[in-house]
Amino acid sequence: STTLFRAVSNAGLEITRRVGHSHIVYFYENILGFDATVFTPSVDFRWRNDTSGPVYIVGITDVRGGRVTFQLYGFNDGRSVRYIGPVEKNWKQPGVPVWQYDPSLPRGAVSQLVHGRPGVDVTYTRITTFSDGTTRTDRYFTRYTPWDDFFVYGPGVTPPAGVKVIAPRR
Repeated sequence: STTLFRAVSNAGLEITRRVGHSHIVYFYENILGFDATVFTPSVDFRWRNDTSGPVYIVGITDVRGGRVTFQLYGFNDGRSVRYIGPVEKNWKQPGVPVWQYDPSLPRGAVSQLVHGRPGVDVTYTRITTFSDGTTRTDRYFTRYTPWDDFFVYGPGVTPPAGVKVIAPRR
């Protein structure tokens, strides 16, 4: 969803619904606030072709490289896009690490399932200028919530001091 959102946004097409990720996603951290998520059935990325011609979408997958690329083709109607931001506010660090006992793990095993990351409010502004000089301003606001480190541990392991221990996995 983020990959298609970025292509559509960079093309200056009308975005009708965009929801950012709940947490900072490592492989999209290069531009905070410039992402879109999908969560079936309630959250979807939506856009509209507001040009006078068709828009063709080509999706390319590189399984070995772990990449997806979208190319958009259409007629150039003279629009251009520029961005302001991202503007970041209200950084919040993750809390203490969370540890949970999992009796199915081998004796002495510890596995980190989530690598914590901070939270932040981000505003990223897109300004689309049309060939007649008019503009459209879109503000993408995202509130990334902090995410605590999360570990599971097996028999014979004592969690370190200062962590939050939660009820065992079943």
